[in-house]
Amino acid sequence: MAKSALAFTISREGLNEGLSAITPALAKQAALPILANILLRSTPKGVLFSGTDLDLAVHTTIAADVHDEGVLNVNARRLLAIAKELAPSPCRVTNGDKALK
Repeated sequence: MAKSALAFTISREGLNEGLSAITPALAKQAALPILANILLRSTPKGVLFSGTDLDLAVHTTIAADVHDEGVLNVNARRLLAIAKELAPSPCRVTNGDKALK
């Protein structure tokens, strides 16, 4: 099983591609707040993006340079808004100390 801390470097385009593929599957007005979140799982193959509204589940893997394997559950729309504002260069995503950086 993957440990909870994760760290990976991904292109802005790759991050946006993964988020854009998942967000249509997320609940618009979620009765359960978790349904507005996306699961990020860093693996040796890249980063797995997963989301669901309980009727539909979407998963996609995007190539990334994975430094630490792990999992993270984060608000998808907030992360998408941040990703759109990033400079067009690779970005490092970590969740050390239980905070997304």
